[in-house]
Amino acid sequence: MSRQTESALVVFAREPRAGAVKMRLAAGLGAVEAARVYADLLSRTLQLAAASRFTRCYLFAADPSAIDYFEDRLAAGRWRIRGQCRGDIGQRMHDAMEVVLRECAFCALIGCDVADCTQADLTLTWELLAHRRASAVIGPSIDGGYWLIGLVEAHREVFDDIAWGTGRVLVATRARMTALGLEVVSLEPRHDIDEVEDLRFLGGPNTTAT
Repeated sequence: MSRQTESALVVFAREPRAGAVKMRLAAGLGAVEAARVYADLLSRTLQLAAASRFTRCYLFAADPSAIDYFEDRLAAGRWRIRGQCRGDIGQRMHDAMEVVLRECAFCALIGCDVADCTQADLTLTWELLAHRRASAVIGPSIDGGYWLIGLVEAHREVFDDIAWGTGRVLVATRARMTALGLEVVSLEPRHDIDEVEDLRFLGGPNTTAT
């Protein structure tokens, strides 16, 4: 396939080890249970990604030492495994999208700790970008961040000097996109699982992969 016909879905993930993931959740549940919750979310996200319309799936591991872990568990014909670069989350997302967009016409990037994202979310993202009804897609999180970002170009301005980890991430990112003249479409808001109280969103009516 040529670059014009290739599309990519990137998943940012960590190896689900106790004490290495979901520290705020672990404070209430304990490290082992928090890692189990993360592992379930990760598994669900990877299944959604693998079944999506994107022609390529990439997993960028937060710790490059986990590349072997994911290579042993993911289908080689469907997944390409990479390590994230150093830097804040903005630098790492920009680097991953820049790398992938050298070979693909458009790209979406997601995390793996969202309780209620759906296959329909990914399909809509693909359709918006593939048919150029949008040059940017963003999936808002209820906490003021975002769980998905899709672009046809890896604009550095979208990721630089954002107050990551605050409730202003979504607003600031959309403002950057608008300033760049991008045609932005937002998906339905979804729920990150960061605190014990967020667990109520697991298993709800919107968690099915439809």
